[in-house]
Amino acid sequence: MPPSAKDVACGQCLIHPPPWSVLIAPCLYDWPISELITRFKYKNDLQAGQALAILLGQHLIERYSEHRFPDLLIPVPLHWRRRWRRGFNQSHWLALQVIRYWRHSRLSKNEQDIPEMAHKVCRRVRFTPNQQGLTKLQRQRNLTGAFEIRGDISHKSIALLDDVATTGKSAGY
Repeated sequence: MPPSAKDVACGQCLIHPPPWSVLIAPCLYDWPISELITRFKYKNDLQAGQALAILLGQHLIERYSEHRFPDLLIPVPLHWRRRWRRGFNQSHWLALQVIRYWRHSRLSKNEQDIPEMAHKVCRRVRFTPNQQGLTKLQRQRNLTGAFEIRGDISHKSIALLDDVATTGKSAGY
């Protein structure tokens, strides 16, 4: 398992700190995880998604065993056209499974420790090309202006759930 975000900071992040306080990536995007993500995301393989949700849920419970979970869990939204084509939003589905996993976990005894699913707080307002195959700069530009926050999230701690983190641009909104 890779080190936690508390343990690692790249030189670029030290010079230009990201707009979030913690990035949690329980797995590296390498085989077999990359294969599970591809099967889940593009082939509707919900068993692969369930395996990913369990890995993420276990990692987050370990991570937050000493701390309170964030107040809100916001899955990164898909544009309605992509969601229609794909049939589902993989980040939303993962978020539902992670909350379900937390609720059934013996490690999460207090219902108040479980974040509220806030899937309507963030909306994708611009259709963008797939991120896959783009350079870091292209990925960053691709998402500029793609999201809109709806509602008041001030004074809330937020966990933004994305299926893959590469540039972190999704979390910058």
